[in-house]
Parts: sequence; structure tokens; C-alpha cells
Amino acid sequence: MYWQTLTNQKKDKQMDNTSKIPNSEKLLKKCSNFEIFYKFCQSFDEFKKLIDMDKSKISNLIIKILNDDKSKIKYYEELENYIYRNQVNSSNFYTMFDSLQNMLSSNYEVKKIFQVSFKVRTSYCYLDINELFLNLEKYNENSNLLQNIIKCINLKYNIKIVDIKIIKAPQVLLFQFQSSKNYKVDQQIFFQSSTNIQYELLMDLTEEKENLVYHQLVYIQLNNNSKQIFENFKQLKISESQKSNINKVCYSDKEKQEDQALVKSPNKENQNSSCVNDVPSKQSEKIEKQYFLHGIQNYGQTCYFSSVIQILRIIYFESSQFQQILLNLKDESFYIQSLLGLIACKSDVTEIKIKEFYQLLNSNSFQLDGNPRDCSILFSSIVGKIRSIDTNINNIFKSQFCIQQDYYQKVYKNCCYSPLWLQISDDYSCLEDCIKSFVYQTSGFYKKQFHIVKDPEIIILSIQRVTRCQVYLNRKLEFTKLENQSQSKITYNLKGFILGPKHNAVVTILNDQEFYLINDQQIQRVPEYLFQCVQLVVYKKCSK
Repeated sequence: MYWQTLTNQKKDKQMDNTSKIPNSEKLLKKCSNFEIFYKFCQSFDEFKKLIDMDKSKISNLIIKILNDDKSKIKYYEELENYIYRNQVNSSNFYTMFDSLQNMLSSNYEVKKIFQVSFKVRTSYCYLDINELFLNLEKYNENSNLLQNIIKCINLKYNIKIVDIKIIKAPQVLLFQFQSSKNYKVDQQIFFQSSTNIQYELLMDLTEEKENLVYHQLVYIQLNNNSKQIFENFKQLKISESQKSNINKVCYSDKEKQEDQALVKSPNKENQNSSCVNDVPSKQSEKIEKQYFLHGIQNYGQTCYFSSVIQILRIIYFESSQFQQILLNLKDESFYIQSLLGLIACKSDVTEIKIKEFYQLLNSNSFQLDGNPRDCSILFSSIVGKIRSIDTNINNIFKSQFCIQQDYYQKVYKNCCYSPLWLQISDDYSCLEDCIKSFVYQTSGFYKKQFHIVKDPEIIILSIQRVTRCQVYLNRKLEFTKLENQSQSKITYNLKGFILGPKHNAVVTILNDQEFYLINDQQIQRVPEYLFQCVQLVVYKKCSK
């Protein structure tokens, strides 16, 4: 009589390791849950009229999600972002019941479909409690659903319930709770009233977030109307199942065509300026095969975050070592999954994604509070978090320079990643001279022979904002390397840089020739200009 997104047996096996489920699949599942729930809601005439007549942003996006299969993922992400910014309680996790609560906040007639009222007796008073849906938060699997409801109300209102009765029993009763694993929930629930009221489970829609499982339960009151509701839902389920199978086949064929096109024209993205306006793919977390240009919206002083993400995209597609380390870690780390979702695909970077990433970064220095931050510190924090998971990341960035003085040498070692913090003294400085000056000052020796000992794949240069002087960005950095009493030349090419300090934007260099300015969502080709006020610069070692 009821439908679940997965059978309990299958879910028990799959939820043991939710981190192995790609973010794209989680997003598709959330969107599918959303569709099936709201299409079910439309079987109620009052609800359908509200959706059709309401001109709110939420209603408009719901209609687009239900009617536009091609772009529904995009609209769903837009809805998530909108509700996250506007709902009263947005601290933890957005669910589809939150969207319902926001949409029905002022519509009493439609609320009657869902709103439940309890008469609660304590040792000293009576309370009337009204809820559109019951958020049980933590769920005790050793207790039934009614016992969990009582526990939730006790905690929420700081009371001790002696007796509870339902005084307004809606046709549809909604619950949600979170748990560390997938629990089997009650198939039926009974309430005391003037007559005993019985509900039966229709849907158990689960979603995964970090290491938690979110249950969204839809119960139907068993009465004269329930038979028709069950029948309508059965037909809806059959229709959605058929459409889902068709979409899977179409999507699989489309992916094959895209892969074949990439093989035939691997540089198509760099040659066609239309890539600036590309829309996200259906699977927002799809790993791209090559570097792409895709802007990021500014949510109020977040240009520093956007710029660091753009720089990380450059490094990800320029460094096969960096890319391989992240891909190897993605199945065991939610942080890496979140980072890949930002740098390895074209999906829109929403406020929710930024906040989730900051939570996983677990740094008190970064949050969405409307205040700007330092790009270099954020970049160092992101790489440092990767290093805490896999120290092999050091091999990509760590550098080592040597200064020869007479018969002995002094070595500047950068044993793990940290940028070379360069000071710019005047407008005539060039980066190559600044690097030498930095190493000389660190070692205490000046104007001696200067060599590179450890040549990393990527060199990151950070400019200390002592002044707002411009610096000349060498298109190529050349170092002499001593190895086995022989000398060789090591060359690095300029790949991109962050402009600053006031407003951050990124300049990226495609094919070592074309300069593109990425300023939040705006992308434009710009002439080559190497005297710049910069904050962070990326060079990549040339292959021999």
C-alpha cells in the first residue's frame, strides 16, 4: 500500500557507506523525491489551485521542476538556494518540507491538508500544538513513532507530557527525522481522539547529507477518501517509473555522443567563446574532461572565494598529480567530494554549496557573513585540509632553493606546501627578482649563486599587500638546477593569477596565449598585460 524510494533491505546495505554515493546521484535522488511528492500533492484540488494561481518564486520554480525534464535539476538547485536564503530556520539542511512550509505560510485553506493539532496535557496545564510537519530531529529506533513525537514535544517546549490527543487530524501527515543510519519506520500509527485515528505510510523519501540519513515520511489517514488517494498515487508511481526508465536510456545515449564528440574535437571548448554561457550539465557533479570557463555568482563580498575556486580549477586541469590525488580520495572524504563539486564541473556554485564547503573545511576563519577574506589564506587552508588527508599533496607544491657561497651552500626548504610570500617594493619589481630576494632574505646570504634543488610541478606565489604596487609577471620563470654535478634549466609558464586587493578577479591563460578575465559571473577576453596588482600567482613546470 505504500511506496519507498528503495526497499529497506537494499537501503540497509547501501547506507552502510553513504560516502560512496556520488553527489550527482544524491542530487538526482533529492530532485526525484521532490517531484513525486509535489505531483502527489497536486492530486488535492486546493493545492493544485494554489500552485496554478500563486505568483511566488517558490511556486514558479516548483512548476518548472514538475514540467521541464531537461532543466529540472537546474531549477531544483535554484529553489534550494532561494529557500536556504529566505527561510526562517536555515541552519542545517534544506528539505522539501521546508519548501512546503515556506509556500503555505499564509494560505490557511491549503494548510488544512497537512496541518496537525494536538491537545497536550502536562502535570500543570493544557497546551494546543499546531504543526505543518513534525521535525523529530533525532530518532530513537527503540521507540515507536508516537513515542518519538512525545519526546520531541517534551524537548521543544521543555515540558513533560502526561497525555496527548489529536484534535485536528489532516488527511496527509508529514514527519521528518535524521539518523546516522537507515532505520525502518512504523508502517502504521494510531492516535487517540473522539474516535481512534489510524494513518498508514505512503512514502518514505530518504536523502543523504554527510554521514546522516534524512527520512521524510508521508502518512495517509485511513478513511473514505484514502482508497482513491492510494489509487491515484499508484498511477503516479507507474507513470514516473516509466518516464524515469526512458530518461535513463536517453541520458546514457547522450553521454556516449558527448564522449565521441570530445574524442573528435578535444579543444572545442577553448576554441568556442560560447563556453562562457554554458549551462550546467544534467548531472551537476559530472567530472569534466578538460579545463572550462564558467563564472561564479557573488553573494556579497564572496569574490575572494570565487577567485580561489577559479585558481584551483586551473591547477586541477593543469596538474595530473593534483587531479589524481583528489579523485583517489573522493570516495572516502566528504570534503574532497565537495571540493570536486566546485572545481571539476560546471554546476552553479550556490550559497548552500559554499556554506557546506566551509563547514567541511572546518575553519573558524571562513564563513558567509558579508566580510571579505584573504585569498592566499583561504587557498592555504584548502590545501592544508587536503594535506591532513593525504600528505602526497606536498609533492606537487613543495620547493627547495639553494644559495652557493664559496665552499658551502645554504638551502631554503619549503618542506610542505606554503606559498612563497613575496614583498613588492616598487612598481618596477618583477616576480623573478622578488623570488630571489625572498630566498636571499630567508637565508641571510645576498647576491650569491642561486639554484633550485626541488622543482615542484606547481609554484604558488603570494604577494604580501604591504603596498598596492604593481609587479611585472614574467611569462616564464627560469631556474638553474644542479644535479649530479651538472646544470640544467627548469622553466615554468604563467597559468593564471588573482587580481587584488580590493575586488578579487582571476585572469587565466588558455593555451599559453589567450588571456581571459573571470570577474564573478562575467568572462571576457582581455589583452595581455603583465604589470598587475596581484595577490596569488600560479606557474606550472614545462615538460621536457
